Amino acid sequence: MKRITFKVEGQHPPRKDGAKSMWATQTSQIKALRTPAMEQMSRYDGPIRHEIRIGLRVYVHSMTDQWIADLDNFVGGVCDGLQSPPMRTEEYGSIPIIENDSQVVKISAEKIVDAGKAPSYEVEVEGI
Repeated sequence: MKRITFKVEGQHPPRKDGAKSMWATQTSQIKALRTPAMEQMSRYDGPIRHEIRIGLRVYVHSMTDQWIADLDNFVGGVCDGLQSPPMRTEEYGSIPIIENDSQVVKISAEKIVDAGKAPSYEVEVEGI
């Protein structure tokens, strides 16, 4: 079983948006997601391939903050961001954390409002 956990401070996760590619518009969010994930995956031989379980906790300052996306947009952004980036985006590193999000069997996600906390999120990924 492979397992990684990490926290990203100071921003929200990348958001999947059907109108635009997140790979072209959310460079800092994708790098912030992929950097700690790739560091942790370096201890394993290859990506997580099967029976993938993802946990996501997104901390937001306020539900009315105009930059806050729907929770499902964050989930989609994290799932896509953990796969191999498109060929044209080598600046994100080529290491896939998960081989294919079609192998995700469980997702647990929550958006937590905390007016005293800066934006941040926690990710847990495990599988075979």
